[in-house]
Parts: sequence; C-alpha cells; structure tokens
Amino acid sequence: MQLEISQVQQQLDEAVSILDLQLVHLLSRKKSTIKPELRAISLADLRRVVKFVLDKCAAYGWVDERSKAVVSDPRKIDWYHLVYNFVGPVTAPAGHEVVDDSIRIGTDHEAPGGEADWFQHQGRRRLRYVRGFPPSPEVGKPDKFVRTFSGSFAELLWKDSRSAEWFVSHYWGEPLVDFATSLDGHDQAYRLEGVGLYWVSAFANSQTHIGEELGTQGMLCSPLFRALQLSQAAVLVIDAASEVTRRMWCMLESVVATRHGKELLLVTADGGAGHVLTSDPAPADTPLPCPSPCDYAMEFVMPEQVQRNRQALFPAERLNAAATTNLESASVSNRNDAKMIIEVVHKELGGFERVNSDLRVLGAAAMFKLGKVTPDSVLAFNEAAEPFALTGDGCTFQKAKSMGLELRQCSGVTFSCKKIEDAGVQVLAQGLVQASKLSIVVLDFSCCTQVGDAGVEALGSGLGHAPSLSSVVLDFSCCERIGDAAVQAVGQGLGQAPNLSSLVLRFSHCQGIGDAGIQAVGQALGQASILSSVVLDVVSCMQIGDAGIQALAHGLAQAPSLITVELIAVSCERLGDTSMQAVCQALGQAPNLSSLILKSACCERIGDAGLQGLGPFFAQTPTLKSIELDFAFCPRIGDAGLQALAQGLGNAPNLSSVQLDFSSCERIGDAGVEALGQGLGNAPNLSSVQLSFSSCERIGDAGVEALGQGLGDANGLRLVVMSFDGCELVGDAGMQALAQGLGKSSNLSIQDFDGMSTRHVFATGGMLSISSGDVVPMLEGLDAVIPDTGPGDQMERLTPEHQLGMGTGPDEQDVAPDVELSLSTGNVVSAVVVLDAVISANGPEDQRQRQTQGHQAGTGTGPDVQDVAPEIQLPQEWPELDVQDVVPEIAPRQVSGRGAQRSSWCLPFCRRRQG
Repeated sequence: MQLEISQVQQQLDEAVSILDLQLVHLLSRKKSTIKPELRAISLADLRRVVKFVLDKCAAYGWVDERSKAVVSDPRKIDWYHLVYNFVGPVTAPAGHEVVDDSIRIGTDHEAPGGEADWFQHQGRRRLRYVRGFPPSPEVGKPDKFVRTFSGSFAELLWKDSRSAEWFVSHYWGEPLVDFATSLDGHDQAYRLEGVGLYWVSAFANSQTHIGEELGTQGMLCSPLFRALQLSQAAVLVIDAASEVTRRMWCMLESVVATRHGKELLLVTADGGAGHVLTSDPAPADTPLPCPSPCDYAMEFVMPEQVQRNRQALFPAERLNAAATTNLESASVSNRNDAKMIIEVVHKELGGFERVNSDLRVLGAAAMFKLGKVTPDSVLAFNEAAEPFALTGDGCTFQKAKSMGLELRQCSGVTFSCKKIEDAGVQVLAQGLVQASKLSIVVLDFSCCTQVGDAGVEALGSGLGHAPSLSSVVLDFSCCERIGDAAVQAVGQGLGQAPNLSSLVLRFSHCQGIGDAGIQAVGQALGQASILSSVVLDVVSCMQIGDAGIQALAHGLAQAPSLITVELIAVSCERLGDTSMQAVCQALGQAPNLSSLILKSACCERIGDAGLQGLGPFFAQTPTLKSIELDFAFCPRIGDAGLQALAQGLGNAPNLSSVQLDFSSCERIGDAGVEALGQGLGNAPNLSSVQLSFSSCERIGDAGVEALGQGLGDANGLRLVVMSFDGCELVGDAGMQALAQGLGKSSNLSIQDFDGMSTRHVFATGGMLSISSGDVVPMLEGLDAVIPDTGPGDQMERLTPEHQLGMGTGPDEQDVAPDVELSLSTGNVVSAVVVLDAVISANGPEDQRQRQTQGHQAGTGTGPDVQDVAPEIQLPQEWPELDVQDVVPEIAPRQVSGRGAQRSSWCLPFCRRRQG
C-alpha cells in the first residue's frame, strides 16, 4: 500500500484547523528556536491529537511503515504509525531526505509540502522533500499551511516554550488511545484538569533533526535527559504486554530518573480506565467517610487507605517482567542507539549488573506495593546492589519472608498492618533484626483487632536490634488487645536504638494502656542521646492520668537533643492541672527545646492552675520559638489562667509563633483577652499569631479592642489569624477597633481610610485573617483569595506559604492578580467581609485553562464548580450580592444577633471603590 501525496497534504490542511496548529510557526519559522527540553504538551493537547487520529486516520489510509499494510482499526494506531503517517510529514523541513519507497510521487513530482525527487545515495533509494508551493495551486487551496517550518510537533501545538512537570517514558508500539488513557489516570489522581505538562519524545524531538538536537556533549547531557532533570517526576507507561520493560531506552530513562532522585510513577490503561502507582497519597486521595467505622467511630478513611484502595485496581501481573529486566538484551530500534546506551551504562552508571539490579528492585517494589510477590521479585530484593524501601501490607511481607526474603539492603519499610496477627508481627520483628541498613520504619496497626501484647513485645525487641534506625512511626490507635506490657517493650526497644532521632507513637483509644506504660516510654526515651522530635498521641486513653504524663515528661527531659515535643491528650478525663505543670517543669530543663505542642481539649479537670504553671515555663525557656496550645472545651479555664499565660508569653525572649485555641472556654472574658494582647505585644520576636475564641460568650467589643491594641505593639508581627465565631457580644465596633489596633504594626499597616488602618484583611470560614504578605494589597484592590471552605482542589493549589495567606512563596499563579474586590453575603465567611476565590482571566496561563466555558463570564453556571469565575466586579447595589456567581454550591448561612451586622463595616470602602 502506498500513501497518496494528495491525501497527506489534505490531512495536514485539516489538522491546521482541527488541532489549531500554530500558524506563526508554520508560516514564519524555518528552524526551531525553542530548546527541545522545553517542548512540553498538556493532556488536553494529547486528547485533541487522539481525537484527530480516531476521526481521520482511516479516511487517509494510514499504513504500517514496515508492512505497508493499512491500519484499519484506529484504536490500534501506535506511535510508530503516528510519526510515520503524520508527525514526520508535517514537520519535515525543506530538502529533508528520507529512505521511503512507499510514497508515490504524484503529478509534477508533488510530495508532502511541495516537490520530491528520487535519487540514489550509498546504495539506497532516497526521497528528497523540497518544501515550497506545489505547481499551479488551486484557487483557495490552503497550501500556505505547509511552507517553511522545520521543528517539532509540540511547537505546532503551542507557540511558547514550556517546561514539563512530568517526563514520560513509554513504548512506541503501544496504541495511542491506551497511552492517553494511562495519562488520564495520572491526571485524575493529581487533579491536573488536563493542563499538566508532559514531555513526550515523539512530540518534543524534531523527527528530522534528532541527531543535531542530541548534541555532542554526551547522552546524559542531551535534551531528553535535560527534560528529565527539569521535571518534578517521571512517568513510566506500562503497556498491556509489558513490552516497555524490554525496551532499552525506556529502562535507561527509568534508572536515570531514580538516580536523580525523581519519583518514578507507573501508569497503565486497563478496562478503559487509567491507573497509577504512587509512593505517597496523590492529591485525589482525600479522606472519605468511613463505610464501616470501628467501635471508636473513626469518621474518615485516611488518604493512605484511599491510596491503597485506588492502587488495588492496578493490574499487578503487568509488573512481573520488570522483576527480571535485563537491559543489555533489551530491544532498541536503532543499532547506534544501542551502542551509545551500552557505553553510558559502563562508563557512567556502574555497569549492567548494578543497573539491572536497580531496575529489578523497582519492579519488585511496585509488585510488593500491590500485594504481589514472586520468586523473581524476592530474588531481586535479596540481590539488590543498592538500598531500597518497601511499601505495602504487613501480610505481604509475611508471605515474602516465607519465600526467603532478606532485608540486608532495605533502608525503609512502610507497612499497613490492619489484618495482621501476632505471628505476622513476630515475623516482621525477625526481619527487622536482619536489616542492618534500616533507617525508617512506618507501621500502621490502627484498628487491628488481632494484634496483642505478644506481637508488639516482639516488635519492640526487633526495633532495638536495628542499629541504623533513625525515624519510627507506630500507630496502634484503637488496638483493643494491647496494654502496658506491649508499650513498655516498645519503649525499651526504641531506647536501645542508638541513632533514633524522630519518633511518632499513636495509642489513641487504647483503653488497656495506663500510667505504667507511658512511664516506661518516658524512661526509655530519656536514654536516646540524639532523639530530637517526639509525637505522642493518647487521645481518649481513659486509664492515663497525671502520674503517667508527669513521668513521661520527666523522662523526655533527659533526652539531651530534644527539639520538638507534641503531646496529644484530647479527652483524657484523668488529666488535670498537675499534668500541665509537670510537663512544663520537666521540659523546661530540656536545653534545646524549640517547639512545644500541647493538645488537651475536652479535659475538664484542666483549669487556671494548669495555665499558671505554663506561664513561667515560657519565660524560662530561651530556646523556645514556637508553641501551640489547644484547650478548647476546658470549662475550668478562665481569665486568671489566661492572664498568667499571657505574662509568660510576653517574657519569652525568642518566641516567634503562637497558636492558641480556647474555643468554648466559657469563663474567658474581656479581662483575659486584654491581658493576652498585652503579653503578646511585649514578646520581642513575635511574628505569627493564631487565636481561636469561638463561642466564648463573655468576650465583647472591649476585649477585642484591647487585644488589637496590644498586638499592635508587636512590630515584628506579620501574620494574625483570629476567630470569634459565636461570640455574640462582638460586633462592628469591636472589629473596627481591632483593625485600628493592628494598624499600629508597621508590618501590617499600609494605608488609612475611613478611620480604619489595615492591610490584607481577608476572612475565611468565619475567621478574620490579617497578614502582610505579597499576595494582595487588600483594601486597594483585592486579588484572588482561595477560601479554606472552598472546594478541595482550591486548597491544594496553594503553596505552603500561601496556606496561611502569607503570600511569601515563589508561586503567584495560585493567587490571581488583577481581580476586583468581590463581596457576597454567603457563608464563605461570617465576619467582616466575604472574599471568595476568583481566578482572573488576566492571570497566568494555567488559570485560564482551568476555567470552564460557563465560568468565562463569571456566571458560575458551568458544570465544573471547582473552578471559579474570573473578573467579578463589585456589585452595583448593596446588599443584593450574589454568592453563587463566585463559589457555587455554597448554601447561604443565616447569621443572627449582633454578628449579622459585621460585614457592614466595609460599606464605606465599597462606596469609595464605586466612585
């Protein structure tokens, strides 16, 4: 079968229209000016190409390059077909020579894009394309579309350079449809909405200048590997036959990616859907309502379990071949490429034995993650040349051990052990003893009803024999059968680990654990000479009281390198003031303590005396920089306790961050809040304050005003977040006075109008937030603020620096510029003014692409409520404001009492902006 030149020309003309190819390149560029490593495409681009292929390839008689047979099924079009029949001819430059006897030269030597001639060269029959106008073009024929361009196909899809977020490695023989489906799964898992950028060689490389673009600096310095270095992660597409694991280029790319510290994601298409394996929960793996909560009413399936459920659909059998990869015998289309790769492996990657080991471990680890082990995968682990990490299920490990698995090279394990029994835990403990390089252990036993003291005691012993152990996370939440004996064994084992620096222990809802177990943990950890960080969770452990916490704190204080302590003791009914006093007295002796988090909400026995013990601790601990205290729903805490706490905070010499939650502490009133403001205002290095007094009904305007006046004296203050939700005595006057007081701070105030001086005031979820970041100059024309209560993907678009509204991060694309202030009366906020998320049509390119058509005009009527409307202007009349045009599907909340009037304080500003 031969290609008809006229059909090649016709499909190109159609592609210009259907694919919206860049005429600026087709008509003006004679050679590419964009570096190959910056020629990324989006999934939306790929989907357009796939649709074009499905619609047009049969009509134009696409053929297989080798057999010359017509490919009759569009769904079987692979990358070889695409490049041969379409990408190559579209991007071929003037005078390009190809060896091709399948193209029939038409009348007057017409060929794709102009004229062609046959000639003989080195014994081969070659066809030379000569770009230019074909003879006597018909009137109106769009022959102008194929003139002077010589470059890559990616440049015809996008006019500017684009760096890829994801480097894609794949087998060219995989159907294009399956490839796109695989990336669909990746797109959905990462919530990219079609705008994630991928580097795909067939589109990024000029198919007629590959040798020239590779350069002469060596393969690992070529554009392909420069694109890999620029990406945040690599994506390996596993085809249905797993042929990708037998392709030399693909395996080389995979091993180089991991050597550069890139995460290697495995994606595949199966059953019409895309699936992806990730090392950590993906953005779409958000907590879900628990379908069958345990006896302690855990309300959500956590992201790690959502990830496991998602990955269970990945066809594990496609990974079998990866555990036996042999790069030296892998296939490659070009013999010269094979020679180059072999040379690189020997000279720069340590030889084939090491490279093959790395590749086999990658495959075996992916299989393990899916709960699959084979003799080949066990052998890959046992013969590993480099350290590796294992993630999966504890029962899978038990099976692998029965097949001879050894952990000599294992550096980390992350196991879910929800169905394991004591015998399985004992097997795990034995494996830890063998793991001389093991540094990280993460074991989740939460809600496991089969594990008891015997298994946990063996585990503790195993941990004590892991000489390289540095970081441990053990979650025994809701394990009914473990008691003090198990906790003592774990503590003793950890105390013997000479390199332990970070520890997280979770025993929430373990009713068998009491003071003896916690005391033993404290004593053991006091022996850990380099322990720097400890998190202990004993939520709702009803048998733990003051004696246990006091002994724990005394033990921790003996750890000379301790920097961070987090104690979560919510709803522990036996804890009282003595516990708080003991914690502070003991930890005050820790010479390097920098951060303290105490969460004791719903502990009814903690009152003013406990806070009075905290105050002196802050003043006497010069190394302390950050504190977080949660005493919500502690009814015995009142003004006296808050006043003592405030005095201590004011005397803390290096304290920079304070987070306090006294929600529903009904005895706190204006006097306590006033004292807190004065104390924090005196703290010399304070930069961040987060306060919650929700439902503290005795706090009124006077207290809020005094708080603002006090905080205004803190000149280094850059971030303030407050909540007075449910404080019925706080009204307009208090909020205005708060803003005026905070305006005294030079880092928070930039202007004054109508008696109010403030900067960056935005309210989310009933919280008044004031910051001095660079995201928006608030009262001078607000940029987009993404609300804490908005759709999930909005929160995920924020960089860490934007989470608190600081706006100091390098990424300004997530907070759109040039957007007018938008007001509404909905429930996004209940205090001050509602500032909904707005994505600007004038903002960065990725924002415009995220918008659905229905949102373009700010109507909010489109099908996609995750993207919000651009360029919403101030309403012309007040108070007829429309929240649905900004953030759809947020039901208005009725606000009663004095709080219903809070938004009116911005009315003068609104009128001023309207002129």
